[in-house]
Amino acid sequence: MEDCIDTFMHKLARGDADQPGIIKKMSRKIKKLWARHQVANQIQELSDRVKDVSERRSRYKLDECIVRSATPVAIDPRLPVLLAESKGLIGVDGPRDTITGWLMDGEPQLKVVSIVGFGGLGKTTLVMEVYRSLGGQFHYKAAASVSRNLDLKKLTKDALSQLLQEHERGQFGRLEVEQLIRTLRDYLQDKKYL
Repeated sequence: MEDCIDTFMHKLARGDADQPGIIKKMSRKIKKLWARHQVANQIQELSDRVKDVSERRSRYKLDECIVRSATPVAIDPRLPVLLAESKGLIGVDGPRDTITGWLMDGEPQLKVVSIVGFGGLGKTTLVMEVYRSLGGQFHYKAAASVSRNLDLKKLTKDALSQLLQEHERGQFGRLEVEQLIRTLRDYLQDKKYL
């Protein structure tokens, strides 16, 4: 369809004002007439193809074959990085060791390290490498990936599910975000966590 529109625009959209002489004008009009005929044929072919596809769709009842989920499932492209170990990565050791040094400098205070940059630079991979390398030094640890559209309730539940014991997890199923945050804060009070 786009090719048909392009052909139409290319061959028929030009004006005749710059054509001096009657013979050149007549020649141009004949060429336009032929181009219009070709474009009309292309439009007719496209229309026939669309009708054919529509008839085939209803004949094979494709709409009935499609299984529709109640809710669409979005797959996070960072999921493989969160679940799999990254072996053989080049250039991660230096930044990983730098961030590890910042977090483990011996000062007993809360530390937040922000890693920012464009998508696809390896921020999630780097953070997960730091998490894996430091994980054994903390009794309490949780890892969660945060996307552009933050769901704070899901994030807090995810962190709590990684921190709490199995029997404690059922208690926060129906809590609101503020209650979940308070529970998380109370649970981690006076604890060393990553």
